[in-house]
Amino acid sequence: MSILNELGKKLNLVLKHFDLRLDRIGDEKISINDYSYFPKTRSWLETVGISTLQEQLIQDEPAFADILLSFSQYSECFEAIPLYNNGDDTCPYWINDWLPGLDAVSIYGLLATNNPSVYFEIGSGISTMFAKRAIEDHYLSTRIMSLDPEPRASIDVICDDLIRLPCEEVPISLFENLPGDMVFFVDSSHRAFQNSDVTVFFTEILPSLPEGCVWGLHDIELPYDYKSDVRDRYYNEQYLLAAYLLGGGGDDNIHLPNAFISSRLKLVNIIRENIFTSKYFDGVKKHGTCFWMTRECS
Repeated sequence: MSILNELGKKLNLVLKHFDLRLDRIGDEKISINDYSYFPKTRSWLETVGISTLQEQLIQDEPAFADILLSFSQYSECFEAIPLYNNGDDTCPYWINDWLPGLDAVSIYGLLATNNPSVYFEIGSGISTMFAKRAIEDHYLSTRIMSLDPEPRASIDVICDDLIRLPCEEVPISLFENLPGDMVFFVDSSHRAFQNSDVTVFFTEILPSLPEGCVWGLHDIELPYDYKSDVRDRYYNEQYLLAAYLLGGGGDDNIHLPNAFISSRLKLVNIIRENIFTSKYFDGVKKHGTCFWMTRECS
């Protein structure tokens, strides 16, 4: 890494003459920009916009509590899921690096309580395993549609429909006739650039989603800014979501904001006392960062 840093310094000396700067070097990629960028976590709750959003979430806490309590009926099913990878590539497990406990519960719970005709994912992996487990445990009629060019996990065998292309290369017509009872989950690059998956979702796919469907994004910290531990990943997806919400959100209703829920003592107690009810879950991360909404077309 020291060699890369030295190389970066030398490149910046050259680029300085052209009013350019090397922003990052590493991970086999470099980025040269004409404006310096210094990501840091901002104190959003001191601002008018985000504080208004937080007030709305606080008002909706009883509704979030009711949804969490509805998931408690599956606590025995949750305890039957392994804590660790048992070698079965199609079996979910609680202690993993990608999907914390509350997020896994929300995917499983939304499917088990609603029995949607379709569960559509952009970005697949352990989330797909939890979805499939809910389908199998409760004999749901849900079809799994998986859109991911290269899933991390070997989940093709548990999906019904496979789209192995980047999101930005899929015809928008695919999203125009999806059923209104579906659950739609996006866990993609988390970065909005020209022709990136996040940009395509917000500008082209989201407006096409049918009224009544539940849709969600992963790795959303709202009403808080991104934490410093993801600073170097350059996530910016939730800024588009914040702008969408502050602009009216197309009349969509916030269903489950898991990061907010994870910060509220009463809601956290519901999770601990009604969902993760035994010592079996002691090592499981019980927070979440899924942000679920219900689509309402004005």
